[in-house]
Amino acid sequence: MNIKQTILQLLTLLFVSSIAMGFGPAFEEDDDAGNLPGDSKKIEGQGPLQSISGQLTGAGLVASDFQDMYAFYIANPTEFRVDVDLGTGFNTQLFLFGISEKGLLANNDSYIDGQEPTQLSTLLSFSTDGTDIQLEHPGIYYLAISGYSSLPKSDAGYIYYFNPETPFEVSGPDGQGGDLPITGWAEAGETGSYTLWLTGVEHIPAEPSQGDVTGDGAVDVEDLLLVISDWNCQGDDCQGDANNSGATDIHDLLIVISDWD
Repeated sequence: MNIKQTILQLLTLLFVSSIAMGFGPAFEEDDDAGNLPGDSKKIEGQGPLQSISGQLTGAGLVASDFQDMYAFYIANPTEFRVDVDLGTGFNTQLFLFGISEKGLLANNDSYIDGQEPTQLSTLLSFSTDGTDIQLEHPGIYYLAISGYSSLPKSDAGYIYYFNPETPFEVSGPDGQGGDLPITGWAEAGETGSYTLWLTGVEHIPAEPSQGDVTGDGAVDVEDLLLVISDWNCQGDDCQGDANNSGATDIHDLLIVISDWD
């Protein structure tokens, strides 16, 4: 078997594996997401992020799970929106924090004109409570979900205040501790499984991979083809030379395979 036949077999195997692993815009919590920025579940990858699914399991023998926090990239701030799926079976709350770990936006209950009020949350790109918060800049943000009535706190107190007279508002960080970063949570809340539908959100771009010889942000068939077309190249200008050794050879092929997205 020659090198080209080996490469074609590897390409077929990698293609089938990528389909089986389910790469796509939906993210599922595979192990417990933390509840603070430092231990949040960072959703890295490429392209749009359409949904997040997970579960708040409540009290446990080792640790409790009453809040989940995720980090993602908001690519289109003015279009940003999060909706809790209608099939979610508990009273939810949503909270958005900036890269500074300070509160930005939150929602308890939602109401859409012409529909019944719901205890499922909806988060918009702007506040509706008079705090005049508006998302303007693309970047990494933290999204947390909890069940009623578990609220985030800073060292100075609650970050958000949900006015019982206006439970449908999108709130800015108007609590006593709203000027400081999140440090913890108060009280346990309701629990259950959830799905969050996202708009304007993408995966956090990963650090450049050595196997990305095309420089397009992904290690895929294009990189493999470039290594093949550049095979046996010698010198400083070899495009398929992933390890910068001065030659395009089997070592570069193995790097591409190892870094395959």
